Amino acid sequence: MLTPWGRSDRLKERRLKPGPGNLRADVERNQRERLYGALVAVVDEKGLEHTSVADVAARAGVSRSVVYEYFDGRPGLFQATFEALVAAGLGAVESSYRQADEDWESQLRAALSAMFETVTAQPAAARLCFLEAYAAGPAVEPIRDAAGATAAALVRAAFDCSAPRRGMPEDVVEGIVGGIRTITQTRLRRHTERELPDLVDELTRWMAAYERPVPPLTPAETEERRGAGFVAATHPERIYVAMAKAIAAKGYAHTSVADIVTTASVSLSTFYEHFDGKEQAFLAACDFGIEQAFASVRQSWERAAPDGWPAQVHAGMRELLSFLAAEPEWSFMAMVEIFAAGSRARARRDRTIELFTSMVEPGRAVNPAIGPVTVEVLGGAVYSLMYRQIRLHGAARLGEILPATVFVLLAPFVGSRLAAQGALAPLGA
Repeated sequence: MLTPWGRSDRLKERRLKPGPGNLRADVERNQRERLYGALVAVVDEKGLEHTSVADVAARAGVSRSVVYEYFDGRPGLFQATFEALVAAGLGAVESSYRQADEDWESQLRAALSAMFETVTAQPAAARLCFLEAYAAGPAVEPIRDAAGATAAALVRAAFDCSAPRRGMPEDVVEGIVGGIRTITQTRLRRHTERELPDLVDELTRWMAAYERPVPPLTPAETEERRGAGFVAATHPERIYVAMAKAIAAKGYAHTSVADIVTTASVSLSTFYEHFDGKEQAFLAACDFGIEQAFASVRQSWERAAPDGWPAQVHAGMRELLSFLAAEPEWSFMAMVEIFAAGSRARARRDRTIELFTSMVEPGRAVNPAIGPVTVEVLGGAVYSLMYRQIRLHGAARLGEILPATVFVLLAPFVGSRLAAQGALAPLGA
């Protein structure tokens, strides 16, 4: 397997020959780089959850004591590797952006091309950055956030070179960056990342479709949803609700089956009558909530049908955000912690995004020039905006991003002026 530090099966061959001529700094750098490459390879083969220090040390050709000499075990090694990969990747993207000085659109295309070229050249390293880093705990969150902020700054700087796009709202920029990130994650998870370079032109056109919204978008007032939350009528449903509460308190990685059954007031035997472990219960709990949420969305969608597709988008998003805001613990579990629950959970996340895209697909009848990749990236953009709002402000404030999500969804189809009007009040209503 190829890593930025050489082929994983040849890392041991990179060992410096023993002898007094080797400087301590050279030995340390050599060992660190072999450990970085080994971690990339082992995590890609096993997943972070099943990767041990012993696995990485053996692949790198060092003793376990060497790992602990430089790092505080696997978390410290992962953080250092992730930081090195992010720095190299962002360096390539920023360099391409600066060199494309023809116009703002060329800058965006060059940055996107550089990112996808990096991903396709080093897919194992990219999976560590775009997928496994979300399961690595809070220590790597500042690195992830800083990388996202750098990407957003590039998009914003490009837009500021175009008068109609100058001063683009932060949420719109974040949605664009999140959409690109999500489409990259999906391809990496499916091992189809070689498709990415072919998407550059359509994704650049998608980004260019946005102009500064007039009138300006303002956060919507959060509406309190009336009525009860999830109805937990059966033992599995009680377990779903309890799991959401436990994970909201401790995170997926630190939540045990014992925590779940205690919160649900059921026995261990009852839990194992229905599930073979925490992961299966987690996936079922995510499905349970998504089914209820989108059943509610479909009702609002159908009621708005006489007013046209833009009005349906507004009604559907308003209902979805309201539903999720009323279930903050479940929303945190299914929208944020799902990244920490392994590869099967990430596949569930992709299915959730596909439900978002089902709201977007009818827009192609409004504007047939829109391609399927744009529809896909819009689902990811909205998911990312929701993820960010829950992480930063909590699910109870999801309703505030209604105008931004509606604008992001509508603008490529109806133009930014009509999209801004539709974001604040349903078009056609």
